Amino acid sequence: ELTRAHSDWQQAYDALAKKVQALEAQLIIWKQIDDSKNEVLRWLGETSDALSRASHDMSYVEVGQSKLNRYKDELPSNYNLKTSIVSKTAQLVKVNDGKSIPTLDSLNKLLEDEFAHVKSMADKLEDIASTVDEQEKTVREEIKVAGDTISRIREAVIKCDDLTGENSK
Repeated sequence: ELTRAHSDWQQAYDALAKKVQALEAQLIIWKQIDDSKNEVLRWLGETSDALSRASHDMSYVEVGQSKLNRYKDELPSNYNLKTSIVSKTAQLVKVNDGKSIPTLDSLNKLLEDEFAHVKSMADKLEDIASTVDEQEKTVREEIKVAGDTISRIREAVIKCDDLTGENSK
C-alpha cells in the first residue's frame, strides 16, 4: 500500500509540475502580449495625434509630409507587433483547450480598428498633401506666365520710350 501511495503521490506531483510549467509559459506569453500592446497603443496614439495635427495645419506642408514618411517608416515594425499579439493570442487559446479569451479578442479588435483609423488618417493627409502639391505647381506655372508677360510688356515699353524728349511720335 505504501508503494501505491508513493506512486499516486508521484503522479500527482508530476501532474502538478506539468501544470505549473504550463502556467509559467502562459504567464510569459501574457507578459509579451502586454509589452507589445503597450508599445503598439503608444505608437498608434502618437501617430494618430501627429497625423491629425498635420492634416489640420497644412501651412507647413513639409511637416505634414515628414509625419507621413515617419508613419510609413514605422508602420511595418508596429504592424509586426500587432501580428505577434494575434499569434500569441492563438497560442493562449490553444493552451486553454480552444476556449477564446474575451480580453484578448477585445484587444485584437481594438488594434485592428486603431490601425484602420490611423491608415485612414494617413490616406487623408496624403490626399491633402497631393492636392497642395498640385496647387503649388499650378501657382508656380501661373507666376512664370505672369513673369514672362511682365517681361514682354517691359521690353515693349522700353522700345516705345523716347529718351530725346521730343513729342514727334
